[in-house]
Amino acid sequence: MTKQTTGKRRLRIPPWLHATCTQCGLCCRRGWVIHVSAKDRERLLAHDWAASYPQMADQDLIVASGHAYRFAVDGQGRCRFLRPDGLCMQHTDLGYKAKVLACRLYPVYFVHTTGGEVRVGAHFSCPAVVDAAGPPLHTARSQLLPLLDQYEAEHPLRPIDPAGVRWTAERTIPWEVLDQVEAALDDCFARSEVPVIRRVLFGGHLVDALDERLPAPGQRTDFAECVRFARKRAEDLAFHGGLKRVQLGRTERLFLRLLVGLGSEMAVQGLLSELFWTRQRARLRRLGLAAGYLWGRGAFTAGGRRGPWRGVKRVRAHPLPEEAEEPLTRYLRTRFAARAYFGQEGWGLGVLHGARVVLSLYAVTVYLARMLCAAESEERGAEAPTSVSDGHVREALMLVDHAFGHMASLSLGPVRRVIASVNRPGWAQRAALYASL
Repeated sequence: MTKQTTGKRRLRIPPWLHATCTQCGLCCRRGWVIHVSAKDRERLLAHDWAASYPQMADQDLIVASGHAYRFAVDGQGRCRFLRPDGLCMQHTDLGYKAKVLACRLYPVYFVHTTGGEVRVGAHFSCPAVVDAAGPPLHTARSQLLPLLDQYEAEHPLRPIDPAGVRWTAERTIPWEVLDQVEAALDDCFARSEVPVIRRVLFGGHLVDALDERLPAPGQRTDFAECVRFARKRAEDLAFHGGLKRVQLGRTERLFLRLLVGLGSEMAVQGLLSELFWTRQRARLRRLGLAAGYLWGRGAFTAGGRRGPWRGVKRVRAHPLPEEAEEPLTRYLRTRFAARAYFGQEGWGLGVLHGARVVLSLYAVTVYLARMLCAAESEERGAEAPTSVSDGHVREALMLVDHAFGHMASLSLGPVRRVIASVNRPGWAQRAALYASL
């Protein structure tokens, strides 16, 4: 895709999205990898930071990261530019426009699609997005356009085939068919009177039925009829009858725990240290935690909390509190509405596989929320909660969105093989029932 002018581009912003900075500083304290261009590095290091902050005189502020640079963090994962009062030194000393684009843009992201349209999403790793704090994001359209200009200048855009989008490695569907599929998903997820687990079941059955119905390459068909058939079948399977717990096979349970482990930010602290042996110890600790997730025995660490695996089974997660269903629904709707589930923004997957991954993140979030509840129960003893709360789900959602939304490690081969395990009919539905019931 060639660069579009501001006048030709159309920003499509979901009306339910709210994103405003509440200056909580969480994004600056999580040890995240914030890449810095060579130009920004030279500009920021030219400023005499030690004149205002003497403690920075002997600190590395920007360090090498592969063939690029990133902000340095301390042993607790705090950005070196974060002041003790939680404010950003770049912002307070040089002004908002002096901050690097990644920091000014977060938690918003852009996804380019056909016809000059740009989908806008927001990362649910930000508490303000999870809590829907501030005015609707669509009211900030005029502020987003200059950020989009700079984003396109710094990130070369890949060509997009106007004729169709990859459904699987062997199949391509027209963009208008994708519009119909996404409309069916959004109509379902907008039904607040239906429990979110049934909406996830609908989504899984919809993409499975459509995959069965789509023609082989080269065959002619009525795509609209395929979507209507898949929608009717998904409604019949998801919205009628009771919900029954399923027993995942041993391999399926293993894959689900590994997906949950990816979402738990296992042992992040120390991985970005400038000290070689600190990084190696962090890697060894992460391998140990991964082994725990693999076998589901002993104790786990999730979101900085520690608890027993046996305690997870005693935590109830159905029905979820209404306050917990709302942000979960917004998250799933946003990933589909922003088209952040396939292609460049969706792990390089086709539409079918990407949709299954996003739908399975419901199960990952709920299971991780059960783990957080179990860890709290271990800490509090007799006063321990036995059911997942709104707070557990929101905390789990922030962890999961970061891991599967923009964590660099997802490009690693072993992680991609775990993601590949999700690409099977019925997985999202089975995982949702297993995690919830």
